[in-house]
Amino acid sequence: MVYAAAPEAGPFCSRSRNIVDHDWPRPEPAAREHSEKLIAHVVDVIDADGGWIGFDRYMHEVLYAPGLGYYTAGAVKLGDDGDFTTAPELSPLYSRTLASQCAQILLATGGDTIVEPGAGSGVMAAHILASLAEIDAAPHKYLIVEPSPDLQQRQQQTIASLAPEQLDCVQWCDRPPQSVSGLLVANEVLDALPFERFVVTENGVKSLGVTWDGERFVEQAVAPDAVLDKGIEAIESAIGKPLPVGYRSEWRRGLYEFASDWSKRLHHGVLLWIDYGCSRRELYAAARNEGTMLCHYRHRAHDDPFVYPGLQDITAWVDFTTIAEAAVDNGCRVGGYTTQAHFLIGCGLEQQFNQMRSRVDEQAAASMGKAVQRLLMPGEMGENFRVIAIEKDLHTDLIGFRLRDMAASL
Repeated sequence: MVYAAAPEAGPFCSRSRNIVDHDWPRPEPAAREHSEKLIAHVVDVIDADGGWIGFDRYMHEVLYAPGLGYYTAGAVKLGDDGDFTTAPELSPLYSRTLASQCAQILLATGGDTIVEPGAGSGVMAAHILASLAEIDAAPHKYLIVEPSPDLQQRQQQTIASLAPEQLDCVQWCDRPPQSVSGLLVANEVLDALPFERFVVTENGVKSLGVTWDGERFVEQAVAPDAVLDKGIEAIESAIGKPLPVGYRSEWRRGLYEFASDWSKRLHHGVLLWIDYGCSRRELYAAARNEGTMLCHYRHRAHDDPFVYPGLQDITAWVDFTTIAEAAVDNGCRVGGYTTQAHFLIGCGLEQQFNQMRSRVDEQAAASMGKAVQRLLMPGEMGENFRVIAIEKDLHTDLIGFRLRDMAASL
């Protein structure tokens, strides 16, 4: 059987009426062939599970299947040649500003280690290390948790290019360290965790999974298990009323366990999580009745997870209330929670901008100004991205939360 990622009649095979842009770039033949191999793999998984899998299983396979998934197959993800741009890729200003918060935490804890899971291209690590070195606050060790050998190599090349004098302090490992003393900094890691999807019907909540109709993946609703039922109960308790019929959204079964695991590893210091998301009450507000799932393909954002599996990213907003609950349940506390805009301003973004602007020409300064707008504006990253600090045995007011701390809203 030949598994086609899209019909030959058009550039996309989609259930979504939003995908009508025929100017989207088509994959190269090799990429299309790769997508078809992944589709065949997922079909085998569906067949082995009786014809239906939860959306979280589908997402795990298309993103992380060994050698085939979006994050494991070695294709470029970030920057102009990839599918999306993260804040560290947008401008060095982001990481240089973040470095001020890193310096404060390292000084307060006496720690000598920064841990970064999911370091992407390595650009954030490079700029943080270079900035800390400029103020004599460089850590003795910068540990990158990265299971992909391909990404490890890219990260090493990036750091060697941007912060060559700091490369010796960088170490790589494929699993988390047993203990964290100092600082963990993670940008856009939580949103990549697989999530389930659900819909509220007149007959109760249904789990939205994936099946194969012989030609393409399709969505299929089934009765939820007890764990998803419990998750929906927590959502409805937070918002103070039942979700209405027709409401569709996402829920991350593994988020609490993931956050708990890192909280347990925190011996002394701070876990700094940065991602797009909000509190549980905000996330499941009535206005978000279609959820927050987004897919990214060649800098086009859309809502169809079945387009070119393996060639696009799939994400959804993060429930930061879960991060806070996991922390408290494991002996930690929330040291601050705010928007990215307030965090960066509190960490001295304006000062960093003025310093860098004085070193570049007018054109580069204008480009930096546009980057700042994207980092701070509510319609861009400024409001949608949030920052939460999980602390243990730290008694310092963190500079990133001095302008506005929204921890009480969690």
